[in-house]
Amino acid sequence: AISNIYYGRDTLCVFPTAFGKSLIYQCLPKLFKSMDDSLYDNPTVIVLSPLVSLITNQVSEAGKLDYLGLNACALDLKEHSRIVDGKFNLIFGTPESWLNNSKWRDFVSSNFMVNNLACIVVDEVHKVSWGESTKGSKAFRETFSRIGELRSTCRQNVPVLALSATIDLDLTQLVIG
Repeated sequence: AISNIYYGRDTLCVFPTAFGKSLIYQCLPKLFKSMDDSLYDNPTVIVLSPLVSLITNQVSEAGKLDYLGLNACALDLKEHSRIVDGKFNLIFGTPESWLNNSKWRDFVSSNFMVNNLACIVVDEVHKVSWGESTKGSKAFRETFSRIGELRSTCRQNVPVLALSATIDLDLTQLVIG
């Protein structure tokens, strides 16, 4: 998975819970920074996660990995200036935060991110089904069906890492299709 991302290939990882899916993206900033041919001054990874409680846990866990030199944060307008100044190399947010807030959406296409965005991670990618409407009812969280829009706002060829422990074949086709 790490090799795929390094070489710019979109990657779907399906591993059991507690198998280390988060470690894949947590090591990316350090990996990209340490490479002699690194394209990035400040490699940054965007992580889309479906639940604020997961984001809180992920930011906390990343903070414990000092040896990776991680600076992680959740999207927060109080942190806006530090985020846009490149103080964080892992930036977590819900799809709604990234897509429905013009400040964050514009940030993805900013000069800083054009030069430093190494990967977009969609954690718990099986939740994209929350964005699908069924039998005439509205989608539970419509923004999940629009995650691809985030990619369209950043520079070309930014790889996407999709992570899940429980994706089925139908959803796999939706994700990779």
